[in-house]
Amino acid sequence: MKSLIYICGLCLCATLFSCTQNITVDLGEYESKIVVHGILQPGELPRIYLTRSVPYFEQINDIDSRYNFIKNAKVAIIHDGNSETLTLKNEYDRNQSDIFDNEEDSALVWFYEGSTPALENETYQLSVQADGQNITANTTIPSVVPMTTAEADFEVEEFFSESDTLQGIRVNFNDPAGLGDAYRLAYSFREQVLRYDDNQEIPDTVLVNTSRVMNRFELDEGRDGEEISIFEYFFPSSWYSERTDTFNITVRLQHVETDLADYLSSLLEQEYSEGDPFVEPHLIHSNIEGGLGVFGSYAPSAPDSLQIIFRYR
Repeated sequence: MKSLIYICGLCLCATLFSCTQNITVDLGEYESKIVVHGILQPGELPRIYLTRSVPYFEQINDIDSRYNFIKNAKVAIIHDGNSETLTLKNEYDRNQSDIFDNEEDSALVWFYEGSTPALENETYQLSVQADGQNITANTTIPSVVPMTTAEADFEVEEFFSESDTLQGIRVNFNDPAGLGDAYRLAYSFREQVLRYDDNQEIPDTVLVNTSRVMNRFELDEGRDGEEISIFEYFFPSSWYSERTDTFNITVRLQHVETDLADYLSSLLEQEYSEGDPFVEPHLIHSNIEGGLGVFGSYAPSAPDSLQIIFRYR
């Protein structure tokens, strides 16, 4: 009986292995699309970045092949019936590239810039002609929402069966009536960080300016027209055991247009799912007709200052 079971097991294994077949899937030729990145804010000149999408598995060797800037487009901003053609410009900006290891290196980025500052509560239309394609998008810049208070505060967070008291920034404001508002905090401060040079065993302590924005948005759904409170956990970049530091923080409240909030949130979700075989890929939100990307806007409030006495532990 045991021999019969053994023989049946071998036959089953042989059957399973004999069913293995390699299949080649023809994905067809990749069609590149125009990617728009344009974010307007009151008082600032419109700036539009245009690039071409690339295949997911394409090898990236330099900044040009990574971003694939479009430099021969006709770009216009239409506002209140008047059209302004934007001018192609470039600048070196390390913040646009994370492929360099050295602080001194930077990337030459290309963009189209207008000459008329944008206004709050106004609607703008984007028109792009490139590669034989016509791209359009619209955005209405939201109003500036002032903060009523900005202060250092504490909040208790629950982590499974444990709780912890977090130190951070709390901002209160009055939401204007009308559903569809999204908010987040942007803040900056000076701090000491550790920096190593080549072959350096003991790091230098360097004073730097640090700027951050919340990686989530507070929505007015269920509290439209009411007072809203936002708490953002604060933690410096460097860790010093058993030490207390005082940080002078400048904070702004950003009133973010819905398309821009959806776009930035989807980027974060996509980043979380990247490389995880057990998570379904997250599609990036876009409001670009005929292309990809975002043409959105936000309105920052006037800055306010607060002080946090932070205890490293």
